[in-house]
Amino acid sequence: MADSWVWCTGAEAVEAVVANMREHAADVELQRDGCLTLRNNMRAGRYACRQAMVDAGGLAAVVAAMVGHPADLLLQRAGCDVLWNMAAGSDARKQAVVDARGLAAVVAAMGRHAADVELQRYGCLTMNILASGSDARRQAVVDAGGLAAVVAAMGRHAADVQLQWAGCGALQNMAFGSDACKQAVVDAGGAAAVVAAMGRHAADVELQRNGCGALLNMAGGSDARKQAVLDAGGLAAVVAAMVGHAADVELQRAGCGALRNMVFGSDACIQAVVDAGGAAAVVAAMGRHAADVQLQWAGCGALRNMAVGSGARKQAVLDAGGLAAVVAAMGRHAADVQLQWAGCGALLNMAGGDACKQAVVDAGGAAAVVAAMDGHDADVELQRLGCDALRNMAIGSDACKQAVVDAGGLAAVVAAMGRHAADVQLQWAGCGALLNMAGGSDARRQAVVDARGAAAVVAAMGRHDADAELQRLGCGAQRNMALGSDACKQAVVDAGGLAAVVAAMGRHAADVELQRYGCGALQNMAVGSDACKLAILGAGGLAALVAAGTAHPTCHASVSLTVRRLLGDLGAFAPADPAPPPIPPPVAELAEAERARQRAEQRAQQEQEQRQEAERRAQASHQREQELQQQLTIVATSNELDEGAFLRRFVAFRQYVEMLLEYLPSKTARSKPWRLKVRRNQLCRDVIEYFSPTNARQKLFQRTEVTFIDAHGGEEEGEDLGGLTVELYSCFFREVLLAGSGLFEGAGDDASTSIGLLPSPTADLQSMNNIGRIMCRCVLDDQPLGRGLGRFVFEFLADTHEWRVFKDVHSALAALSDFDPELSQRWAQLLVQPTAGLTLDFFDEDAAAEEVPPESAAMERAVLAGCRHKLLVSREASLRALRDGFTEVVDLREQLGALSASELLLMLRGNTELSCEELLACFAWPDTSDSAAAKAGFAAAGSDAPRYLREIILDESPETGLGSLGRMRLLEWSTALTALPCGGLKDPITLKLYEGADVHDLPNVHTCTHEVHLPPYATRQQLQAKLLQAVEHRHDGFLIE
Repeated sequence: MADSWVWCTGAEAVEAVVANMREHAADVELQRDGCLTLRNNMRAGRYACRQAMVDAGGLAAVVAAMVGHPADLLLQRAGCDVLWNMAAGSDARKQAVVDARGLAAVVAAMGRHAADVELQRYGCLTMNILASGSDARRQAVVDAGGLAAVVAAMGRHAADVQLQWAGCGALQNMAFGSDACKQAVVDAGGAAAVVAAMGRHAADVELQRNGCGALLNMAGGSDARKQAVLDAGGLAAVVAAMVGHAADVELQRAGCGALRNMVFGSDACIQAVVDAGGAAAVVAAMGRHAADVQLQWAGCGALRNMAVGSGARKQAVLDAGGLAAVVAAMGRHAADVQLQWAGCGALLNMAGGDACKQAVVDAGGAAAVVAAMDGHDADVELQRLGCDALRNMAIGSDACKQAVVDAGGLAAVVAAMGRHAADVQLQWAGCGALLNMAGGSDARRQAVVDARGAAAVVAAMGRHDADAELQRLGCGAQRNMALGSDACKQAVVDAGGLAAVVAAMGRHAADVELQRYGCGALQNMAVGSDACKLAILGAGGLAALVAAGTAHPTCHASVSLTVRRLLGDLGAFAPADPAPPPIPPPVAELAEAERARQRAEQRAQQEQEQRQEAERRAQASHQREQELQQQLTIVATSNELDEGAFLRRFVAFRQYVEMLLEYLPSKTARSKPWRLKVRRNQLCRDVIEYFSPTNARQKLFQRTEVTFIDAHGGEEEGEDLGGLTVELYSCFFREVLLAGSGLFEGAGDDASTSIGLLPSPTADLQSMNNIGRIMCRCVLDDQPLGRGLGRFVFEFLADTHEWRVFKDVHSALAALSDFDPELSQRWAQLLVQPTAGLTLDFFDEDAAAEEVPPESAAMERAVLAGCRHKLLVSREASLRALRDGFTEVVDLREQLGALSASELLLMLRGNTELSCEELLACFAWPDTSDSAAAKAGFAAAGSDAPRYLREIILDESPETGLGSLGRMRLLEWSTALTALPCGGLKDPITLKLYEGADVHDLPNVHTCTHEVHLPPYATRQQLQAKLLQAVEHRHDGFLIE
């Protein structure tokens, strides 16, 4: 028998042990001693020995010893211990153990020596380690029998707390994988095993923590699996753990998550959780660990789901303190969008109960929702939930409605509808909220109208005219607003509410509730002035009323009343039975009747003449509007893009920039990167500070290396090969333009109506100066700025505004329409139909109150002065600060000024609308060559995923393809760019097979290298669903990878 060792030091000694084991593979004692020696060194903390063991082939030697001598208990025990230690650490080392067949060896040892508690403990520890990390390895552990081995070990050795802890951890990791993995764990009895361990070792906090995590993961997904976890006693086990270990934040976090998953299922599951004290446990955890944002998010999500359904359940959540807990969490963690999303959902559900609405409002629920919407106005899901929550609160009493308005709910809803006009669910919730807020007092109706609520509803009805439910709510909202004063009625008509109601009644003639709302709206408008009545007749309102009254008997009374108010009592909907023959009247009465008939005919003739005059004036006004539109079209046509000429200018401009970058940077700037550490929740502030005069002048030409800091202060993974820098600029110009930054503004109070924003007159000048340097850096890097900034900003930066924007009134109005389209349209109308009595300060508030003659030339001068004031004079200091920063280091005004207006926009904004073909050209497709196909890996796997992606891109329909917005989102997800650079992508987007992934996984993206990794989806529908889900989370940083 060869020599054996107890300790070894250094790589040479390890190599000697391994070599001896390899040479004497049949010697069981030597193999045992070798395994024990390697185990002892690992236990002693000689971590260098691990790498030496791997390098010397020790991993394979240990596995060979276990396979060759399966009956030797001490060898198998030592081997399992070695493999556990080897797997601890990096993901690569875990995979190495699996690849060396270590997983199979441990499972075999656990099966053969089931009675040995120490070996079973090492086996469970090994499974715990190997099941962490990739989904593919989790599936490998399950497939190799590791799941069954762990459950068997836990059942046989219930008293061993360390084994039970490791077993719970292993099941937690396995159930973190795909839906198939979760189901396998539950089917193998994993839930029952975890519950038994938690019940027997209730005092062990680490075991309880793993147990809650395991039940959390098992309860994700299908309702049947949630029920299985509940049936196994998982609910009681989680609640008991949370009560017994209230101080452990990690356990409480896992417990809240487990309860959240359990109640995201059937009504029976939800009721069981509430009955078991789940709401009280969650509230207690949130109260004790108020600073932990993940726990608060999970808690809000759990309470949100518990409050679904019956009023009694909602009340139970409120009685447990759930309402106060949610409001407090939203107030403390205002920057966390996921928590705010869950909080808004919880308040939405709690406010669904009639008795709960007042409690939600009184607890500050409306204010919390409004704050969330204001803080995250770009997040469409949050805005949708916020509008819906405010809608539920405003269904309640008059006090509830007023409280929602006083909390800013009215302004928040209108802003959300303007910003997210394409989202039909949000628009539906917004119309419902405005309908409810406009109910009750006249003062509140006036407030809704003054906040542009009528215009918001009209825009929603116009964009989503096929959605019957939205149209119904829209008609109801217009009805409530028109119930107010004559001014309210006229405002609804002027905003287009009358036309929207008539159109909805015509399109959805069979919807009785919509017809009732529509008739109610027209009835309320008909109570107003003669102008309102005439508008109803001119818009086809009479025909809509007659159609509704004919088709729907429930509308008869409202229609008859409205018709009488419009035209007099025509008896159009009187009973059809013939009246009895009248008694012949006296001669005097006949004469009076004749005179009455003549008066009625005269009145009818006058009304006919009035209608004809109104139509004549409308036609004349329409003709003048067409003439003005032709003039504005001439201005726009003069700026149409000549693609060939622009391409030549673009190439010349980039050559000039490359020459500057070749000669201007110092030696340090060429060799040393500029490292930027940027907090995601303070991104705008950090980036603006980095581009201060001191930093930027020295470092503007240095290559940037960006590191993002997450909300918990940790550095996100990822090396900046260019993609993180692109993401930084894209995120910055998305967030800095938000109203909350105070640096840019749109038209009036509702910036969402603006196509392009301008610097705020009250913006911090140093911040604007720094933003100018950021824009200069983007131009140098050929980084498009994307949508948002107005055309006038670029004209001012290029110093072309005086001779191109203000050269005549039509050019000025064209620029103004980019910032304030409504004001531009109103002023353009004054050029067609000058109005007497206007003064100069109507256009330029700094001008004297001198009357403008109602003549075309005078009106043109006044409008031009007004455009100058709106675009330039009122914000000149902010614009100059921006331009000073833009031109401080490199002055590109001469080169940019040579471009036309449309070329300048395209150069700096980039291409913000992509056709199917343009997006298709951004990809390097695997089928272009055999080498490309081999490198991509799809052909070898038999996957048609690239073909499906090509079909989806070419499909214009948003339902089955991408649509215009979807194409831009896919570009941003793949490259972090919010617009396509004029010269296209420097490196195309490449497709690769996502190895180890299955059809349940999302596609993966590496924006730094423009790589998209697609799992082998079996159908086009699978790819579209997963792709849209991934693209929806494109702003989540490295969490999407």
